[in-house]
Amino acid sequence: MAGDGEREERRENGRGEILLVMFTSDVHHPEYTLELINPLKEVRPDALVVAGDLTSSGDIAQIRRFFQIVAKYSTLLYVLGNHDLWLSKTMIRRGVDSLGKMEKVRGMAEQFGFVDLHMSDPVRLGGVWLVGVIGWYDYSFAPPGYSEEDFVRGTPLKDCVPYSTLSPCFEWWNDRVWARLPFSDPEFARMNADLLERKLRKVDGPTIVVTHHVPRRELASNRGFYRAYDGSPLLGKVIERYADKIMWAGYGHNHSGMDLVVGGVTYRSLALPGRDPLVVEL
Repeated sequence: MAGDGEREERRENGRGEILLVMFTSDVHHPEYTLELINPLKEVRPDALVVAGDLTSSGDIAQIRRFFQIVAKYSTLLYVLGNHDLWLSKTMIRRGVDSLGKMEKVRGMAEQFGFVDLHMSDPVRLGGVWLVGVIGWYDYSFAPPGYSEEDFVRGTPLKDCVPYSTLSPCFEWWNDRVWARLPFSDPEFARMNADLLERKLRKVDGPTIVVTHHVPRRELASNRGFYRAYDGSPLLGKVIERYADKIMWAGYGHNHSGMDLVVGGVTYRSLALPGRDPLVVEL
């Protein structure tokens, strides 16, 4: 790792600038954010890249507070995660959907000079391209024994409704309650994969890809029914089609994720608290 003195020496000697870039994901719980602050203070990276879930509840005020914290130490490039697409009851009553929420967050990010990687073209950091999308899920990683209706309902339990006072569920997937998208989960996953491919066609050199959701079945969690919401293999298929450009691909969402080399691509788990923030020189 290059310290500030070494970076300054390289600038003065005209030998090029070392960029220190910190990668992490799933900072949405306050204790996870605390795990990030100390490394930010110590390293002072040129850029922080977060692969989704900036918040626990999608609260806009919480997102702003996170932006304010990062702005003290670095600049931010991010993709949102499923938690960030959750809407408040007021937003839902007003007819706001999660796409409108994404635009609102991007507008706030731009006030800080931050970049939403999902909603932007590829970004060049030093000699490396950075490409990001949210990712989403299409139920491909689900174990057998369930129907698509179960996944759309958001719970393996029959004849119940999340938050119902008459027939409450004991467990459910919160995206079903708080996220609002104008298309199905499989459609959104396909749209993300297509968007990722369009971006990778544009890059002409070494590239790092970040997604919030899991890009390969082998990287999915062991959460039974809820594996359905881990990600989509469409992401991995796109990434591996461009393996000759990919330095590595980082993902979040799965807090017990692992690293894997497959299809010519190195996949890296970035989610806190299972992984410390990753600092690389570019």
